[in-house]
Amino acid sequence: FASVNSVDYDNTNLSSSQFNLGLGSNWALGPNVDLVSGVSWERIRVKASGVSGSDNGIGLNVGLRGRSGQ
Repeated sequence: FASVNSVDYDNTNLSSSQFNLGLGSNWALGPNVDLVSGVSWERIRVKASGVSGSDNGIGLNVGLRGRSGQ
């Protein structure tokens, strides 16, 4: 997965942009439940009144996905 976001806030000198790129997977724990996980590289930049900063790092996520019925 990948995403790019850019935001300019109205009536301010504030803007931000974010980029991430990653991989995800899922494992069946039962007929109606999966364990989902992912790892990504994240980058964010923020500008405010001529001053800017940026940072990058690693994102991790883990969750459960299920369906009802059947």
